[in-house]
Amino acid sequence: MKHQLLPLLLLLLPLFTIAQYRMEGGILLGASTYQGDLAVPNIGTLQEANLAYGLHLRANINQHLSIRAVALQTKISGSDQNFDQLASRNFSFSTNINELSLLLEWNLLSNLTPNNRFTPYLFAGAGAAFTDPSPNFNSNDTDVPKNGVREDLNADYQTTRMVVPFGMGVKVGLSERLHLDLEAGLRPTFTDYLDGVSLSANPDKNDWYGILATSLNYVWNTADSDHDGIPDHKDMCPDAPGQGIHQGCPDTDVDGIPDKDDLCPTFPGTINGCPDSDEDGIVDHADQCPQEAGPASRGGCPQKDTDGDGIIDEEDACPDKIGPASRNGCPVIDTDRDGIADERDQCPEVAGSRANFGCPEETVPVKDIEVAPAVPSIQNLYFETNDAQLSSTHKNILDKAAHILATNSEYVLLIKGFTDNVGDNISNLQLSRSRAQSCFEYLLKKGISSSRMQYGGYGEKMPAAPNDIPSNRQLNRRVELVIQ
Repeated sequence: MKHQLLPLLLLLLPLFTIAQYRMEGGILLGASTYQGDLAVPNIGTLQEANLAYGLHLRANINQHLSIRAVALQTKISGSDQNFDQLASRNFSFSTNINELSLLLEWNLLSNLTPNNRFTPYLFAGAGAAFTDPSPNFNSNDTDVPKNGVREDLNADYQTTRMVVPFGMGVKVGLSERLHLDLEAGLRPTFTDYLDGVSLSANPDKNDWYGILATSLNYVWNTADSDHDGIPDHKDMCPDAPGQGIHQGCPDTDVDGIPDKDDLCPTFPGTINGCPDSDEDGIVDHADQCPQEAGPASRGGCPQKDTDGDGIIDEEDACPDKIGPASRNGCPVIDTDRDGIADERDQCPEVAGSRANFGCPEETVPVKDIEVAPAVPSIQNLYFETNDAQLSSTHKNILDKAAHILATNSEYVLLIKGFTDNVGDNISNLQLSRSRAQSCFEYLLKKGISSSRMQYGGYGEKMPAAPNDIPSNRQLNRRVELVIQ
């Protein structure tokens, strides 16, 4: 074994280079089993089990992965006398085996920690077995050699063999520093001369050996203050048990964001670890309406239009009553119910006529009535659908009205806008007002005083013809100029 110390040190060198990981080492004690030319069962035999012992060193890379170097010594042996069908052949052998191997382990649960005292594991690796087989063919010089014996005696085979250890086991934590391993593994050797016997027995099958062992391990090298299996120098949260995926930091609300980076560590969420129930991009604690999605400009609350008039409540002077945008969402008020809005009614509390600007017409005795001269009439202005722009034809008509008003100072002008029934009531009311207003502003530019004119929009009310065919709807898209 002394000659193998140097290879052992070379094998262990990679583990010392990764000494920043949690390290443990221990002694191994168990038994070896053999399967080859001097054993009948295909699974090997324990009839000549021999003592196996050794040392190993393990580096725990993470929660599941470990690397282990093993140096062990054992002996395997076999005899035909153990089996009735082979007794007449009377072969036997024995050989010492010194094995050096490097194994990769996968912990099926997680590595041992104070909170996890048990885990099964699988292992596999590669190594070298140094052997010295001594076969005994139990013949003397006068015996006729059995078939193949002479060839086996003169065979030139390697006594250093590559082995591929693999198997499974369990790890049990006895304390923070002491662990116990129980494992079973096989070692294919890729040779039929592990026992020194081949051609004289079964040359078609290679030999192998197995190890059943237990080991006691001591953990050292790295401090782990929070006992989460992650050494302090690699633990971003050394005083709080955590997970390897979060570099040792806890994730209390299990939202995938470690507590150290989580603004809401006890409530799972997607925005810096905080919840956003309505998914509007504003965390609940900063959202004035956490159950209703809304823009940040409104504090996370949706825009509301209680009366459904197309004007949001915060811009609606009358949020519970339908009204046009021109009145900031408030309805038209007609106190005396004479069909003339109070803002246009010179007598808002007394019903009157449009001809008298909302005021009642006075009753005059017949003898006092003077016959007024006939008032000239002006033709209507007709518009295209959803249009309030003045055309050249419109302007010619308005020029005539301006001339009449300019040459007759006692005349006043009523400008009335209308629409067909295409569209909603509120939009039509606004469109009719826009048509009347464009006529009013044109006449102002022509020098007619605003005190001699009054305009208003009546929407689709008072149609000139039924809104059943396009030609009739054309008659309803109009502005009437009434001279009084």
